[in-house]
Amino acid sequence: PPRSFCFCVLPRTPGAMADEAPGGGAAEGAEGEGPLDLQALLDEVVERNRHVSGMLLVQRDGGEAEEDLAPLASGVAPLPDAAAAAALNHSFDEGGAQGSEGLELGGRRMAVAERREVGEFYVVVLSEGGQVPVGPSTTAGAGEAPDFSAADFLDGGASVGGLAEGPTIAIAPGAFLCPTRKWVLAVAHDAGMDTSFTVQVCISIAEYLASEGE
Repeated sequence: PPRSFCFCVLPRTPGAMADEAPGGGAAEGAEGEGPLDLQALLDEVVERNRHVSGMLLVQRDGGEAEEDLAPLASGVAPLPDAAAAAALNHSFDEGGAQGSEGLELGGRRMAVAERREVGEFYVVVLSEGGQVPVGPSTTAGAGEAPDFSAADFLDGGASVGGLAEGPTIAIAPGAFLCPTRKWVLAVAHDAGMDTSFTVQVCISIAEYLASEGE
């Protein structure tokens, strides 16, 4: 079953705020939340998490978007062109974005190092050179989804410890990819960052976006 999330700290655009009833209360039946501000969400997650160097959203091929969606990024530049976005989507296919073919993410040439299922999510691990960037597993156990929500990575609640045992410090730049309803989410890390946090951010934010219809 889906996990519960704390939405109170997650950024939304103003506009669909509740009307005030006499006496200062919200009018019954009025909506209290505007649409999710995806750019603000990416900016805040990157700013608050020292083991995340950047985040990127590209439209998912075959996803639920009813119109073309422009890429969104925080800390990842340049934005991917159509070929790079297609390569990110293709990386979920066996044999995609591997070897000398690879793909470009944030100006770096990367390749698929690993594909694995974590809970209900299929996670792609990218790294420069296409090698697994750390020794031990970069997830919270075989097939286990981490027990974190998107809010944990916005309010500092998950900033003091990883889930994986043993060293998980990246020896090369890389990224984790997760699909959502409309997007492919990429969460990047630099060498020296703890990838146990990076993958937690990727899975939790992807799960949150999917729960929001994104």
